[in-house]
Amino acid sequence: MKKLLILFATIMFAVSASFAQNPPTVLVTWDTASCDCQTSAATDYFKVTISVYDNANSEWVITNKTRETVDTTDPFLVIDVPEMLTYCQKTHDYTPAFTVSATVWLIETTPDPDVECCTGSDSSTGDCRDFEAGEEFEVPEIALN
Repeated sequence: MKKLLILFATIMFAVSASFAQNPPTVLVTWDTASCDCQTSAATDYFKVTISVYDNANSEWVITNKTRETVDTTDPFLVIDVPEMLTYCQKTHDYTPAFTVSATVWLIETTPDPDVECCTGSDSSTGDCRDFEAGEEFEVPEIALN
């Protein structure tokens, strides 16, 4: 009976581990060297938006998914995109071929209301292999100005 219980526990652990996969992510990095802003690392923040379009099937997968940083100390943001895993597991007329676009804004909070101080955007292409569970897709570094 003890062996049966251990076997059952092992099987349950393996099954739960297969469902607990990390979602794919998109890494967005930026450079503020060309930004002419008077920023405060403590109160200002970055707003990052990503969109993913499937060129092969003429379909939006993600439209304007927006995240904000807590402050301006880190020049990057990792965004979970579990939608990509779901999309890639579906059947499509054509093999998906994606354009991943990212836009970054530096938001100054000193004026009232907040002001978009500088911005930049870039895009990159990929396919479903780039968005498997746990994979990180990287958009080229964005120069803000």
